[in-house]
Amino acid sequence: MVTSDATVLLAEDDPNDALFVRTALERTCPAIRISAVCNGLEALKYLKGQQPYANRLVFPLPNLVLLSLSMPMMTGFQVLRWTREQPHLKGLPVVVLANSNYDDDSRLAYQLGADSYLVKPCGLDELTQAMVQVARRWLVRSRWLEADKGDQRKAA
Repeated sequence: MVTSDATVLLAEDDPNDALFVRTALERTCPAIRISAVCNGLEALKYLKGQQPYANRLVFPLPNLVLLSLSMPMMTGFQVLRWTREQPHLKGLPVVVLANSNYDDDSRLAYQLGADSYLVKPCGLDELTQAMVQVARRWLVRSRWLEADKGDQRKAA
C-alpha cells in the first residue's frame, strides 16, 4: 500500500517515454503522486522549490526521482551532480532512466551518486515490470510503500 503523500518526480524530455513511465507507475502504484518536468532546468527548479514549483503543498519534495540522462537545458548528469551536493537531498533516491546501456554513462551516473541505473525497456509491459521493481525497492526503503506481499500488483 502506498501512502497518498508519496511523490515521484519524473524528469523526462521525451513525451512518449514520459507517458509510458507515468502509465507504468500508475499501474504499479495507483495512489502515488507523480510530478513531471520536461528538462533538467525544470527538475532543478522543482527540487529547489523555485517558481513555478514554490508551493510545496502542490509540488512536494519527492520521495523518489526518476531522471533521464539526455535532457535539454541541463543534462541528467548535471541534475544528479547538483542533487548530491545538496545536504538535504543526499538521501533522496535517484534512479537514472537511460535509453542505452553505455558503460561510460552508467559508470558516471553511479560515480555522481545515482542509486540505480535502468535502461528503459521498449514495451509498456516490460516498462511496467521495471517500474514495479523500482517502486518496490526505493519506496519500501523510504517507507512510502509497505513491504507486505498482499500489495504486489500484477501488470495489466
